Amino acid sequence: MSPHQSEHDRSHADPSNKPQGGESRPTEQKWLGFGLAIGSAFGLLIGLFLKNVAIGLPLGMALGLIFGTALQKSKDEQKRKDEQQSK
Repeated sequence: MSPHQSEHDRSHADPSNKPQGGESRPTEQKWLGFGLAIGSAFGLLIGLFLKNVAIGLPLGMALGLIFGTALQKSKDEQKRKDEQQSK
């Protein structure tokens, strides 16, 4: 297999590489981590603004997880639609 193949090509080349039971691979869960990272940064800023980092950081993390989950679901739905259109 060529190192220049896309992830899409690799998943179709080897059926054992596909996740079982609707599970997604860790590389497909990047939006949760992205939301958490951005939320933590904003939480620190909010905490510094409020002069209480102990409140700001958990608030930012919670908001980040909410937005990360929403982004992940929208990307998953978009991927499903693209797969259905290609069939």
